[in-house]
Amino acid sequence: MKIVKCILFVALLVLTLQNIAIADDDYMKFGITGGAMSYLHTSDKTDFSWDKGVSGNAGTPDKISQRNYSFPIGLVAEIKPVDFLVQTIIIKMTYNDYSFESTFFENKLIGLDGENETMMGYFSTVDQFDLSAISMDLQFNHYIVGDLNLITGATIDYFIKNEIKRSYHVHEPELHTFRPEEGYKLENNGRTKVLKDKSEIEEFNKFQIGVNVGIRYDIEMSAIQISPYTNFTYYFTSLISDPNLRFNKLNVGIDFMVKI
Repeated sequence: MKIVKCILFVALLVLTLQNIAIADDDYMKFGITGGAMSYLHTSDKTDFSWDKGVSGNAGTPDKISQRNYSFPIGLVAEIKPVDFLVQTIIIKMTYNDYSFESTFFENKLIGLDGENETMMGYFSTVDQFDLSAISMDLQFNHYIVGDLNLITGATIDYFIKNEIKRSYHVHEPELHTFRPEEGYKLENNGRTKVLKDKSEIEEFNKFQIGVNVGIRYDIEMSAIQISPYTNFTYYFTSLISDPNLRFNKLNVGIDFMVKI
């Protein structure tokens, strides 16, 4: 429902722009955009304070981040609002999937069932983040040479989904299993305890703000314009209070637009 509302908002914005004073009536363009996004998060440096201590914190932690990929799709409009400007303005709205996984390894002493001795166990806490956002880009299209353009602007992401599944796994000893405990589900023959299952992360911010820069090449074909592009987005804000958890992303895509 939130996605539908955002699409309707952009459509209304385009209709409004079409009816205001625009320098060149033929320069109002509207269409779809899509491509591939590679984003790098920094969870290897992040303290997930909302569950700190649940799985113990003995030993030396080793948190591994994973780089992930997504395929954003959305709507795009391009106008030249003032005649003396040497560039155009691009307004873009896309749906982005930011799901990723982070693993925290640890060693700690555990007691063996039926024995009076303890031994060193090897465990991991796996956080599976299921995040999605609506991204709004306001970009300036600067002409460079011919149909090659420099694009710069700002990006705002509004998160419509921020869920987490946290699981606690035992790797060694081989025969160790978790005891049944009320409120937790066991998987993998008792060697995995599910601590959270797709619960919303209240500490996550709803918005993140950044700047983007890239290049675009325009291919004109009658009333249709095809514009392959690539750009990089750097975010100033973090997803939680810990400033380490933030995204940087690289987009490669194509805009398909028609004059309206």
